[in-house]
Amino acid sequence: MIGRACPIVFGLLYAAQGTPASAQTRAGTAIVNTANMSYTLDGTDYQAPSNSVTIVVAERLDVGLAPQGTVPVVEQAPSTVPLVLTNLGSGQESFTIAVSASIPTVALDGVAIDRNGDGRFDAATDTMLTGPTPVMQPGEALPLLAIVAATPGMTAAGGDLHVTATATTGSGPTTETFPGAGDGGGDAVVGDTGATASADIPFLGPNAAGPTLAKSQTVVAPDGSAQPISGAVVTYTLVARFPDATRTARIDDPVPAGTTYLPGTLSLDDTVLSDAADGDAGSAGPRSISVVLGDTAPGAVRTVSFKVRLP
Repeated sequence: MIGRACPIVFGLLYAAQGTPASAQTRAGTAIVNTANMSYTLDGTDYQAPSNSVTIVVAERLDVGLAPQGTVPVVEQAPSTVPLVLTNLGSGQESFTIAVSASIPTVALDGVAIDRNGDGRFDAATDTMLTGPTPVMQPGEALPLLAIVAATPGMTAAGGDLHVTATATTGSGPTTETFPGAGDGGGDAVVGDTGATASADIPFLGPNAAGPTLAKSQTVVAPDGSAQPISGAVVTYTLVARFPDATRTARIDDPVPAGTTYLPGTLSLDDTVLSDAADGDAGSAGPRSISVVLGDTAPGAVRTVSFKVRLP
């Protein structure tokens, strides 16, 4: 038993392995914490360390998938539909890709990694997926090609291609946990995207008769995902195709109710148009956009795009 009061001073020793806390901590990082107690007893200084405790940072499972380019035309020869897959999670992850079509008259020939990002399939360069994608680092983007072909009976109206990417570790409701399945033996936890992402891509069939107008949309949320949440920006793309010469063509599109048009985002063939009804081909406001195409030559393809923000 100690017969007099002993002054005791507590100190803290902290050791962490990996990324500083100010940045997103990498999944699988082991955070080790050890305390130390210093005290004086009978005029002598002593140190008494605690046991160490360790936390392995869980892996957050999130993914993004976005179509690239304009609305494709699916011919009887294999055609490619480009997409970009992004690992939005905090750890290394691979993804399973599934493709389906809204009509039966399209052949699904598989998905390839577009190694040079040119949007075209080259068997000598690109790699067909025979299972999940290679393991991707956090934030890594992987260009993909869905390879499809028209079969007899496909009409010029085409259809929609549905592409889904799912984390191989698991998916489900947000915060669902897969114990021990994350990087470094930590848990894997489903993030806001549900660890799955999908893209619906309209396409046209071969030999479209008469002018056609196809509309597609892509979504970029504030968190970088493709989820249509508050504050997300939606890019609408309209592709007009003219097999024959036409006169006085014009595109009008109402801004969807409840969304806000983003000024300065109206473009024609990648050239920005002014919002005012002035000397160029476009005009845009809170309620609608309008682009005058005028007379078109046979085989002409014109692309209009604009952006809105979700409330």
